[in-house]
Amino acid sequence: MIGGPPATDIEETVSSIAARIREWISLQIPGIVWIRYVSDLSRDLVLERLSFATSVERIEFNPPDPVQATNWFESELKTFVKSDSLPVVAVDFSPLLGSGHERLASAFQLLNLRRESVALLPLVQLWWIPAFAAPSAEAAAPDLASWFQIKVTLSEIAPVARSESSSRMEESRPASRSRQSLKSLQDAVARQRILASSDQESYLRPLAAALNALGNRYSETQQLKDAETSYREALTIYRRLAEANPETYLSGVATTLNNLGNLYRDTQRMKEAEASYEEALTTSRNLAKAYPEAYLPNMATTLNNLANLYSDTQRMKEAEASYQDALAIRRRLVEASPETHLPNVAITLNNLAVLYSDTQRMREAEQAYQEALSIRRHLAEANPEALPNVATTLNNLAILYNVTQRVKDAEQSYQEALTIYRRLAEANPEVYLPNVATMLNNLGILYSDPQQMREAERAYQEALKIRRRLAEANPDVYLPDVAMTLNNLAELYADTQQMKEAEKSNGEARAIVEPLWRENPELHGNRFARINGLGAQIVGPNRSGEACHLARQALEAAYDPALKEALQNLIDQFCPPQ
Repeated sequence: MIGGPPATDIEETVSSIAARIREWISLQIPGIVWIRYVSDLSRDLVLERLSFATSVERIEFNPPDPVQATNWFESELKTFVKSDSLPVVAVDFSPLLGSGHERLASAFQLLNLRRESVALLPLVQLWWIPAFAAPSAEAAAPDLASWFQIKVTLSEIAPVARSESSSRMEESRPASRSRQSLKSLQDAVARQRILASSDQESYLRPLAAALNALGNRYSETQQLKDAETSYREALTIYRRLAEANPETYLSGVATTLNNLGNLYRDTQRMKEAEASYEEALTTSRNLAKAYPEAYLPNMATTLNNLANLYSDTQRMKEAEASYQDALAIRRRLVEASPETHLPNVAITLNNLAVLYSDTQRMREAEQAYQEALSIRRHLAEANPEALPNVATTLNNLAILYNVTQRVKDAEQSYQEALTIYRRLAEANPEVYLPNVATMLNNLGILYSDPQQMREAERAYQEALKIRRRLAEANPDVYLPDVAMTLNNLAELYADTQQMKEAEKSNGEARAIVEPLWRENPELHGNRFARINGLGAQIVGPNRSGEACHLARQALEAAYDPALKEALQNLIDQFCPPQ
């Protein structure tokens, strides 16, 4: 209702606000949606969910001349106006808060005077205002509220536990990257520190949540020491808060312990990982006794992650038991809320399938994958956000088919996954181009087996091109992927006796990974060992001394027992007896 009574302010969650905004967008009515929020991460999750269905442009409200704020703002908005559609524009007002509320109040006083011309632009405007600053903005613009089509408060502090391991792909890079930049998370932590220094009761919990989110981002970008520091500080805050109010804050303790467990597992600190997961699980069990609906999901998450650890350490019976416990909880939760918990049933089915595959129970693996795929296809029909999970399961099925010599089935599954990721990457290349490269890499591996060498080389070269491009913008994350594809190409060239090309690709891969290994041997040791092992095989027939050096260096770097055994065989082959 344009120019009518003020919209009711309702407190909602990430899911409900995303759904309401999607519904409003579908009505194709221009106007302003006013959203107060308490967490930057929650805001970005809403925008990410919206972006699956529609393109969302973004403006940071930070005019170069405060006196001309409204002229600048109208000019920025008009750049998005189109004659044949109603664009969606998210406006972030938080940049006005760098030095108090004065700039914010001044800007809203000016917006109050130009409210009609701004609100009537043929756009859906999503105005995002931090909750603590909203009263100042509303007081400065008393007449503006009547132009808000929807007025809501995003009160949920988004859960920041890192994603569970839902696939064991041919490569280990996570399937998705956070769209929130490292700097924006660092800025969020800095803001919460300032607020908490004067009002701990209100802002210590948001500070801990922001530290958890920052720790996740550090983990994604392989800044693992910084990640651990952030998680530990968050854990200290939650433990302190839980002493006075355990019912409210023990869940934060469990979440942070789960994140630390993931970090320790990623860096091969398995005892510390297990201890963190076990404490998180005990905490969640105790909470779930009193409040099962609220805390059984957290309990299932930790069971799932603990099962991943057992699987990594070859404790397969314990892994299967934990997966089955998690699956039983999640099937029970589905009965009350299928939309919320079906995706998690699919995750655990997927991980059970990986375990069955690793233990050569291929029929059970395929059944679990197929049930997971059926769930994810069903979810994707109603919600395109589930499409990446469909592609993940197709990839895992393709790996299973390849192992069991069902090459046509494998190719069909890889190609369907690739088609999905290409489509998603058109709208969101930052998030999904890495997955396009992964599918191409895996297709390259598939084509190498039946000697479809030209198709394999084409797939690898396209994957390499994408990964080089990604590495230019974010080398810490994507350079290891560049090296992996180069090494796969080297193996392909060696198999076809193109030894110069093989040595060149392997050498470039080694040059990329060696400094990474020296800086973080636990993270990059096995990768460097595989590259050096292949290098030894490439040069071995003619240069045994160089091959011996590469094999010995590979053995020094390796952590995986099976890999060490293979490398020792190379040393026995190329190195003179000592």
